[in-house]
Amino acid sequence: MRDEWRNSRIRNYLDLASGKTKPNDTVIDLSEQCSIPVYGGNGILGYSSQVLINHETLVIGRVGEYCGTVRYVNTPCWVTDNAIYAKSIDEDYIYPKFIAYLLSFQKLGRFRKRGGQPLISQKNIYTLRIALPPLPEQRRIAEILSTWDAAIGLVEQRIAAAEQRKKGLVQRLLTGRVRFAEFVQSRELRKTKIGTYPKEWRIRRLSDVAEIQVSYVDKKSKPSEQPVRLCNYMDVFNNDYIYDQMDFMEASATESEIQKCTLKKQDVIITKDSETREEIAESCVVVEDLTNVVCGYHLTILRSKKNVISGFFLKDVLSSPSVHHQFVKLANGTTRFGLTISATHKALIPVPSVAEQEKIAAVLQTCDREIELLTRKRDALQRQQKGLMQRLLTGRVRV
Repeated sequence: MRDEWRNSRIRNYLDLASGKTKPNDTVIDLSEQCSIPVYGGNGILGYSSQVLINHETLVIGRVGEYCGTVRYVNTPCWVTDNAIYAKSIDEDYIYPKFIAYLLSFQKLGRFRKRGGQPLISQKNIYTLRIALPPLPEQRRIAEILSTWDAAIGLVEQRIAAAEQRKKGLVQRLLTGRVRFAEFVQSRELRKTKIGTYPKEWRIRRLSDVAEIQVSYVDKKSKPSEQPVRLCNYMDVFNNDYIYDQMDFMEASATESEIQKCTLKKQDVIITKDSETREEIAESCVVVEDLTNVVCGYHLTILRSKKNVISGFFLKDVLSSPSVHHQFVKLANGTTRFGLTISATHKALIPVPSVAEQEKIAAVLQTCDREIELLTRKRDALQRQQKGLMQRLLTGRVRV
């Protein structure tokens, strides 16, 4: 740390206040009448015609999962009582955008109250000691970090566009609204229990196209059992594809469990249980042979029957709105939801020829690869920015 850096408590430079009740005219979508962003604890929650703050400010999540998250805002806005904002910033000593980066680096979420609803207060923030470089250096640091923000923002826009393209393709390809010419024998459509599909596509029960195996392998390691690598609930929930190099947890299983639940290439895995109906039957597919990987509990393995259905197509068709909606309706429970064996067996899916399935799956895999590459690029930029913050905001590197 350099001698010219000022060390003091944040309360000497910021006047913080809780926001106010959400305006009555708040709407979800931006419009000509309602163009003022309304910030809550988790970011923008809508738009209003009313303005609470008309100057540069910081918005800090006060309540909820993202409490302590810091946002720099330089346009007129409204802040609800689920967030804290800077009523004033002493710009004789503080460059507003710099202090946003500095407070983000300080990880304010560590001050949140434990138990019940996550919460952070102005008092917690006021006690924080910060080291401030001279104003010209603050501006240069903010400019450097803003360059990374801009690059990250551009990549995130490309990710959003790629995800939207894939969503459109899923809706068209998996319903037969758009088809590859070489597979079209008839343009005739028919209405089914799960929607309208090409007449030549068959509507089949899930149990007719795949062997279904519920897993009950838990996360424990027992000396009397065989050691295994466990593909658990979050591995499935957070990924579209399962690879051998993934960091699976270590657990154990009986010989019978290993025989039934060892994962194989093109196995599709779905979430059998969930805290919400909408997250039932989230799916992923095993893309390669795995080494000693067993499926964990709260999950169901769907092993596609040869020459009937492609595992890659099955994963995609399970995520299509009309098919997924069945699982949402079939799930039972009140606070936690689950799929019974019979419900899983009787779910219906559209089944084109295997050749058409494979071509559809190949197109959607190309979309997924594009999204994955862009996501890696964004993550690399975020790591670079984090490293820069570590050096610039501590004075290890001066500018």
